[in-house]
This record gives sequence, C-alpha cells and structure tokens, in this order.
Amino acid sequence: MIGSKMKFAIFSPIRTLSCKHAGPMGFMFLYIVINILWLHAQTSISISDVWVNQAPPIVKVTAGFFNVHNSSDKPVSIVKITSPEFKNVEMHKSTINESMARMKLQDSIEVPANSYIMFKPGRYHLMLFQPLKKYKLGDIVKLSIHLLRWYGTNNVQARIRHMGKMTPHN
Repeated sequence: MIGSKMKFAIFSPIRTLSCKHAGPMGFMFLYIVINILWLHAQTSISISDVWVNQAPPIVKVTAGFFNVHNSSDKPVSIVKITSPEFKNVEMHKSTINESMARMKLQDSIEVPANSYIMFKPGRYHLMLFQPLKKYKLGDIVKLSIHLLRWYGTNNVQARIRHMGKMTPHN
C-alpha cells in the first residue's frame, strides 16, 4: 500500500508516522522498530510455576495458578487466558471481607513495572471450565496467556497436581 494515506501510531498517541511518502526504506525502518520493541516485550515477561489443580472426575471446573514477572519499566496487562483443553478460562480474584470469602471475575490484571504477581490459592487464580477430557496427576495442559497490545501471547504448559490442604495463610 505504498502511496496510500495510512498512518500507524507507534506506541504513542502523540507520534504518528505517515506512510504516504515513506517508500520501501520507511517501511523497513518501521518493521525493524516494531520487531525490536516486540522482542523486548517478549523477553520482559516471564511465566513460572504453572499448574492446574486436579479436580474430582465428576467436577466440571478446576483452578489454575502461576507466577508472572514483569521485568520491563512499563506495566503489562493480562487480558485473557485460553486453553484448547477447556471450554472456557476465566481470571478471578479472591478476597475476604467481613469474614466472607468472595471471588470476582477480572477482565484484566495489571502486572506493575519491575514487579510480579502470584496466581495462587486465595488470591488471583484461573477458573478452567468443562475440561475436554479427564486429567490425572502429572498430565500436562496447554494455556495461552494473552497480554495487552504488542506484548503478545505466552504459551505455557501446566502440570496437573493436587492442591493439598488449604490453610488460612494460602
């Protein structure tokens, strides 16, 4: 589309690059800049300790947990989690208010710059609905953690394990 009146916002609403007269070198520059920023974003997010609770065979929902570390100088938002092995995956946050435990659906979860968030029992967690097969201890399930904008998607593997006994400190 060389010569068209396209505009690309490059990570800032203030700066806009017009491609009307950019030519091949302008497109190459844009391509290089976007790829450098994308690669930086990919290496600044790390996901660890990913696991899914083993639910009893008759239960059609289970929970998932992981840690996410953001080593960039900008906050990053997790906007969605998907899995080809469950019909639906939701992000939730558990809270206790006046001795009443509550669970609230989260549209997105922001991981602050140079920080981390733990998805763990009693706090942030995943709810995985309607598994497409029965899983046993040690099985692996695939999860995709979708991040806002250019940060992309992190594909991870979660091991099925038993949550164990819950305590008030979890």
